[in-house]
Amino acid sequence: MAHFDATTWADYVRGVLGERQRAAVECHAAVCRSCASTIGWLRDVARLAAADSQFEPPPAALRHVRALFAIEQPRLVRTLPRLLARLTFDSLSEPLPAGVRGSSGLSRQSVFEAADYAIDLTVDQPPGSPRIMLVGQVVSRTAGREPMMATPVVLMAGTAVIARTVCDRYGEFLLEYDPQPRLRLHLVVDGGKRRIELPLDASAAVRTRAVRTRKNVTRKPRRRQ
Repeated sequence: MAHFDATTWADYVRGVLGERQRAAVECHAAVCRSCASTIGWLRDVARLAAADSQFEPPPAALRHVRALFAIEQPRLVRTLPRLLARLTFDSLSEPLPAGVRGSSGLSRQSVFEAADYAIDLTVDQPPGSPRIMLVGQVVSRTAGREPMMATPVVLMAGTAVIARTVCDRYGEFLLEYDPQPRLRLHLVVDGGKRRIELPLDASAAVRTRAVRTRKNVTRKPRRRQ
């Protein structure tokens, strides 16, 4: 007994066969238990596919998937149109409080603006640790814009990826890395259509704060012998 191939059975289940061919298939399935079983599970597959087409993933799930794809493809991030960030606040430019002689840890806070976005960064180096901790938050000042949850964040030195993560539902993120020159932070915004790029030379910031701290130490004049 000649059997029909899988393509024919699939077309029969989808209802796209001509009248004559459909009649031939039904006559064969009536006497062939194996082919009738094939028709049964193909119909189950068709029902599952039809039900799946009616399902729309939540927007938050879609944002997470796009974010994960972006941070796994950092070179694609660098090809997006760039929004240059402008520094609007830097704690290193603020005078140290009177009486401060030193610091057990090194820290810097800075705020950048790019288009209608604001990025707040705090760079810390814990005492005795060679690692840098970067805590940041990106927010949009446009009313009605979607939250910054799952915004991809990629830290690079040249073309090398140093660290990467995604923002939480508050637009906050955390990175830990070794200090090195030529660091640039990239944040993918506008649904993956643009990126914010800003310089982040944490090692230079730490050295600058260390120098300023030493300059503010009160020195006693030497006594002449």
